Amino acid sequence: MTKSIRNKLILYFLLLLVAATLTFEAFLWFFIRDYYYSFATSILENEAIYAAETYTASHSDMDLSEVILQDYTTFFDDSVGQVQILNLAGEVLLDSMNDDVTGSVLSTEDIETAKTGVTGSTIYRQEDYDTYFLSISHPLDNRDRQVGIIRYTASLERLESEIFRILGFFALFGLLVIVLSLVVIVAISNSIINPINKLTGIASRMARGQYGIRADESGEDEIAALGRTMNTLSDNIVEKEQIKNEFISSISHELRTPLTSIKGWAITLKGEVEDPASITNQGLDIIENESDRLSRMVEELLDFSSFVSGKMKLYKEIINVTELVKSIVIQLGPRAEGVSLHLDFRYEEENIMAEIDQNRIKQVIINVLDNSIKFTPAGGRIDVHLSQNEDRIQISVTDTGIGISPEEINRVTTRFYKGSHNQSHIGLGLSISEEIVRLHGGDFIIESVLGEETTVRIELPKETA
Repeated sequence: MTKSIRNKLILYFLLLLVAATLTFEAFLWFFIRDYYYSFATSILENEAIYAAETYTASHSDMDLSEVILQDYTTFFDDSVGQVQILNLAGEVLLDSMNDDVTGSVLSTEDIETAKTGVTGSTIYRQEDYDTYFLSISHPLDNRDRQVGIIRYTASLERLESEIFRILGFFALFGLLVIVLSLVVIVAISNSIINPINKLTGIASRMARGQYGIRADESGEDEIAALGRTMNTLSDNIVEKEQIKNEFISSISHELRTPLTSIKGWAITLKGEVEDPASITNQGLDIIENESDRLSRMVEELLDFSSFVSGKMKLYKEIINVTELVKSIVIQLGPRAEGVSLHLDFRYEEENIMAEIDQNRIKQVIINVLDNSIKFTPAGGRIDVHLSQNEDRIQISVTDTGIGISPEEINRVTTRFYKGSHNQSHIGLGLSISEEIVRLHGGDFIIESVLGEETTVRIELPKETA
């Protein structure tokens, strides 16, 4: 059983209900048993008292032994149980059911009590019959003097059967109460937990950036109040996201012009430097390269702003993907060779066609290859493979680089995520690449073994006419 609030509520209420039912059943068992035993005791006690009073009233001038010999039916004429007459020593003078007992001496709790002049009773189990018996002993008086004991004994077998029949009925009733209560508890817990689960689902979707979803605000309870709070939070986040995106877009556009000017002047000034090896020329190279790097970052910020605002548009056309990937490999080949990497391109067909936005897919492939070159040690390999099936094409890039840890593999495409490696930097490249592929209806898949290799698969629908 899971540790959800719903299951805990059901479990706790069920345990409480079962405990209460069992307690009630136990109380009921004791009450019914005591009632029936008291009733049986009263009947036998009345019979014993009646027989003793009959003896006192009718045979007070006779000895107990004479009464037994002449008119013993006085003691058990109307009794349904076993009747015994004992003297004060506990010796059996008469047994209505078993003559073999006559002459034996009994010393039970009820007999010992009757010797003191009061009625005694006891319930005991007789192993020979595998049932319980009730015995009532009452003193026999003659002329204000106790002369013996009359003892009535009856089997409780039928009484026990009746008690268990009644208890069985109440047990079934208790089980029915538990089942019905469990249904009610489940219904009540669902009415509480289901709205919470809905809010949890909404919160999870908000955590993934889906701020347009709304929580149910109907009602006046705490859950409705929480829904209103979540909606307010979502509205505030959307508003701040909009302000942030507008700020990023504005700043990026503002940076374009000075960066273009800086690079332009760096190129112009390099033409005026006579010595290519001079410190001035080296400084101008640095300015030009850094201007290019900043320009790429500005473009990434603009792409990011377009994506999050939903303004990114794709301009699809049917192109030869084989030629596109081949041109990118040729473009980046010198850079890979410059850091002692072997860049290889394999393709299954010369003309693999697909309807895509050429510039955006080129941006994705360059970004993936750029990361492979950056994170693959000298002497390593980068293999690019292009294949297709009936409705999709697949571009895979496999490198023998440093790899990505299992803890980071699902986070590398997160916006502004910075990896743990010292060469990692906070960027948007993989995040934007994944969004471009998704806009094409494709999949952007990263698989890696830390310290061995990384494979990035770009799967795109062909969508050919």
